[in-house]
Amino acid sequence: MEQTMDCDVCMQTFNDAERRPKFLPCGHTYCLSCLMQLPAKQCPVDQKVFQLDNLIDNYKLLNAPLKPPRFWCIPCEKAATEECLDSHTVHSLKLQRTKASGPLLEALRQGEAGLLGLAGVLDKAAVARQADDCGDWLERQHVDLVAARNRLEDALEADTAA
Repeated sequence: MEQTMDCDVCMQTFNDAERRPKFLPCGHTYCLSCLMQLPAKQCPVDQKVFQLDNLIDNYKLLNAPLKPPRFWCIPCEKAATEECLDSHTVHSLKLQRTKASGPLLEALRQGEAGLLGLAGVLDKAAVARQADDCGDWLERQHVDLVAARNRLEDALEADTAA
């Protein structure tokens, strides 16, 4: 069921005073003023009976903005209200978003470049560590080969002397 910002009985926009949107037990929503004026406390659509004092507010409609904001108030640093439009410096929301995005995008790009640079340094460090490990392994292999050669030479020398 699509909900509008207007009461379907009086066609007035809901507000937080006399046009407060109230949920009926059947799920329909009407303003408090219209519900109070109904001779029989029945839903205008499905005729289900309700008690006025038990109705809860439709907070989804009550808290919904009437229109998406189009202007940004510079001094208030928020979406412009009617008062802001009359007495403050305002920009279109699109212009403000573009202005605010520039430095943020640059900071994100610099952060990304820094991370990539750090990853490169870490890769170089990992390669250097692996090269050191390979060098150590080669040194151990060399020592083992020299020892094996010396044993073989000693054995040959012992055979020749005997």
